[in-house]
Amino acid sequence: MAAMAIKKLEAQIEPAIFQLPEDYIPYLEEEIPRIACFSNYIWNFELTSEICRRIKQRSPDTIIILGGPNYPVEREGQKEFLKSYPEFDFYIWVNPILS
Repeated sequence: MAAMAIKKLEAQIEPAIFQLPEDYIPYLEEEIPRIACFSNYIWNFELTSEICRRIKQRSPDTIIILGGPNYPVEREGQKEFLKSYPEFDFYIWVNPILS
């Protein structure tokens, strides 16, 4: 996502990429991103959700985007998922059945 954002937005953004929560959480104590993107897998969902909730508490205007396979297949399930987690603004998902 960062590579695409850089390509499209050029100098308008300064991406910061973190692989580990122990690196990202201290960053969030000092900075609040305008856009935050996270991968979503079953093993990191609770941690990601909590980080997103904290970002939204401090900055409701921050756009939060998730992507990954931990997402319902059926459209109704997708709607319920997003309603259940209002801290997520967008979800980028590729249906593995159709891929």
